Amino acid sequence: MSICGVIFDLDGTLADTLPVCCAAFRPVLLDITGREYNDSEIVALFGPNEEGILRRLVGDDWPAAMERFLAEYEANHDTCPAPFEGIDDVLRRIDERGARLAIITGKGAGSAAISIRRLGLARYFDIVRSGSADGLVKADQIREIATIWDVPVERLAYVGDTIHDIEHAQEAGAAAIAAAWAATANREALAQAGPRALFTSIEAFASWVEHDVCP
Repeated sequence: MSICGVIFDLDGTLADTLPVCCAAFRPVLLDITGREYNDSEIVALFGPNEEGILRRLVGDDWPAAMERFLAEYEANHDTCPAPFEGIDDVLRRIDERGARLAIITGKGAGSAAISIRRLGLARYFDIVRSGSADGLVKADQIREIATIWDVPVERLAYVGDTIHDIEHAQEAGAAAIAAAWAATANREALAQAGPRALFTSIEAFASWVEHDVCP
């Protein structure tokens, strides 16, 4: 059964935006906590979106911290001016084959909108779902998109670069595709999560699109 809808994670899947996230959080967290967080410590906070992270740290003062974060995120996005090489061609090919395209990201709506605009991705995606302040909700969002598209969830693929992405795709009943082409991806852990397929290069993923994505 061919795939007729492909849903993508954003950070580390469509573009190398994880360093942008870390660079934006670092001065905000320094102001809040008085110490500088390294990238691993920042990534360990992920699950809830930025609002959820900041609410845990500063409570009712989170809106000001969020405004600072988004300003830092915009300023640092110059370090990531484009998607991963080859992604634009793959998205265009999926679109030409008549498959639907969406994004489900754990990022907040504000930072997701910045990245989608700065990366020139908006033209490909008719649905974008951002993260929740309460934690990851990707499985529910995959099922929601299946309903909106009126497509059986098993004919959707979710492409992501983390174990959580694989687990949420599997929970939803979609084909879990491991994007292991970023330097930040843990290929061994992704393989152990049991995805439908794992790709260490965008070229290999493009070949899968040609064989497994409709028509």
